[in-house]
Amino acid sequence: MHTARYGFWGYLLLIIGLAGICALLIFINQDLLARRGVSAQQAWSLWGGIFAILLFGLVCSPFWWAQETKERADDLSA
Repeated sequence: MHTARYGFWGYLLLIIGLAGICALLIFINQDLLARRGVSAQQAWSLWGGIFAILLFGLVCSPFWWAQETKERADDLSA
């Protein structure tokens, strides 16, 4: 069962905070990443992809849970 402990805004702030921390770490460690064979463009593309997926999941999860709950209620009443 889904439990929303922090709510939408709490999770949004959490994701934005994590994105900021990761961006800072990528920015600070660009030289180290380059020495290990990871270009800055690859690192930023990966960063953008991960946080885009997280934000998409955050926005779509309430709709998915509503649909799932409705289907379970329909199954129980039938």
